[in-house]
Amino acid sequence: MAGRGAQLAAAGALTAAVGVCLQLLKLAALDGAGRELGAPSYAARAAFLAPFGLAKALGNGLAGVLADRPGVGRARTAAVGWVLGLPAPLVLLVLSGAPDELPWAVTANAFLGAQQGMAWSSLLLVFMDLLPARAGLAAGACEAVGYLAIAASAGLYSSLERLGVACSWAAGSVAGSGCRTSLPDPPLCARPDDWQPACAAECHCGPYVSRGSPFAQVSLGLMLAALAASLCFLRDSSPLRRGGRGGEAGGLELEAFGGE
Repeated sequence: MAGRGAQLAAAGALTAAVGVCLQLLKLAALDGAGRELGAPSYAARAAFLAPFGLAKALGNGLAGVLADRPGVGRARTAAVGWVLGLPAPLVLLVLSGAPDELPWAVTANAFLGAQQGMAWSSLLLVFMDLLPARAGLAAGACEAVGYLAIAASAGLYSSLERLGVACSWAAGSVAGSGCRTSLPDPPLCARPDDWQPACAAECHCGPYVSRGSPFAQVSLGLMLAALAASLCFLRDSSPLRRGGRGGEAGGLELEAFGGE
């Protein structure tokens, strides 16, 4: 079982990486819409989430098609997912943070959705292949690892925000004079926690979804590492599912993974 255990560990680590990238870039998009791009409305936030959800759905379907195709399999499908995700942080790292760049930031989120759909779905199949007699447990374990990573990444996001995001009044704004009358106290713009929607056009915080974004930088590094791991360490586990029905060939396939 040693080989199978190593594959489970690799699939678990990659699933956690999916969750971390999702949390960092999703929160950066939602915060950056108002604090950096000056679009704090619910419609602006939906502009980020809707393309993400649509691309994720398409990625899920494509993963289901490719993962069972001979010559492709689970590992290569996961690798394709990571490749599709690379434009998400790369696009953000070349933006300047101007309000008219909102469509480009939304496009980056669509690439993130495609990556999430393909990589996560492929890794879920790997879990189920490696534990064919406990497919339900395997699916639950994969989901648990991914969502635990998402939860844990909230703390990482806060740390990166404190270290890498700065706030200041926009040129021409005198200490929030335009939004002072909308707030009960004199508005502040020294750190992200000071930001308020009423001052969206005046208090600018960043970089969230632009050049220098710490969230995009960390996500890019994780995606590159996950892509390398998918290509070098993750094996195609689909033969295990085919061999799980028994037979001499199935036994040989199980041995390749350190099976029983």
